[in-house]
Amino acid sequence: LRENMIINLSSFYKSSLSEKIAAIKQAIQSTRLIAFDYYSEKGQSSRRVEPYCITFQWSAWYVFGYCLDRHDFRLFKLNRLTKLHVLDAAFTPRDIPPDRMDFDARFSDEHRVTILFDPSAKYQLIDSYGSDCFTEQADGSLLFETGYTNRSYMISWILGFGDKARVLEPKDIAEEIQKIAKN
Repeated sequence: LRENMIINLSSFYKSSLSEKIAAIKQAIQSTRLIAFDYYSEKGQSSRRVEPYCITFQWSAWYVFGYCLDRHDFRLFKLNRLTKLHVLDAAFTPRDIPPDRMDFDARFSDEHRVTILFDPSAKYQLIDSYGSDCFTEQADGSLLFETGYTNRSYMISWILGFGDKARVLEPKDIAEEIQKIAKN
């Protein structure tokens, strides 16, 4: 092997991110608009964006740019972006306020959740949050506490552990998970 590091950007659905990244990179370099369909919690929308950078954040690829449809700087997750087109229309780059480039600031994590995990979930917790994210209890269980921004995402994440997770706080999330599990 000539290369000692190989990065494969494909995902489970086999649609290569490499083509999206190449097209967006070309649009950034030539200051051309991009257009695409985007899927979010609110549904599908069509967007036209002035692309400024591609970033790898929170285990996923994003394009950061000025959305002409929302009149604001936004991050768009590449996996949720389809029908990408580099348009002929050029744009004049805008000044980006420094605080808009602090992508972590967009997620406040103001809500807290405390979960007791079965020891068999240790590798999954480490994979998602690192090796210092829990406190091992005397009985071997793992006490985990974190902040979250998106309640429905956190509930889905917890449900992914099946009977290996028990929410201690907040009580309303514990009750909602019990209701979903019962259904």
